[in-house]
Amino acid sequence: FLAIGITLTFENSTNEATRDFVFSSACKAITKVGIEVDRDHCLKWIAVFLKDSSICKKITGEKFSTEYKGVKFQLENPPQMQCLTEIAAEKNDPSICNNVSGVLIASTKIDCLYQVAAKNNNGEACNMIEDKEQSRLGRAMNKAGCLAQLKSK
Repeated sequence: FLAIGITLTFENSTNEATRDFVFSSACKAITKVGIEVDRDHCLKWIAVFLKDSSICKKITGEKFSTEYKGVKFQLENPPQMQCLTEIAAEKNDPSICNNVSGVLIASTKIDCLYQVAAKNNNGEACNMIEDKEQSRLGRAMNKAGCLAQLKSK
């Protein structure tokens, strides 16, 4: 029921304040039924459910910031990058990966393209890696590796 309400309100409202209220209410309702989730991860869930990457922009990554001498620092926003990555894979839209900018712990553009390619057997996503390479947990991630993970037709 909650999912239907979110979908209908979201699709019928262009008012940002209304949409923010609906998202906030949905997150409170989810917490009330016993699912412990912070605001960022709740917004990520809603964004992925609706397959709407614009909602990912509302994810602040507050838990991934620190303060030093009164100045707030935030190097990465893992929940936001994961949100974009999951939506790109769900929609089979590698262009969304252009907005993924993780460095160390957050999803990177290459992580995103790998997921789009793997979930959708999409070689075009692999081709977008070009000559770039990254290493995750000792595994080289590059265009050749991405193409190798695809299922042969």
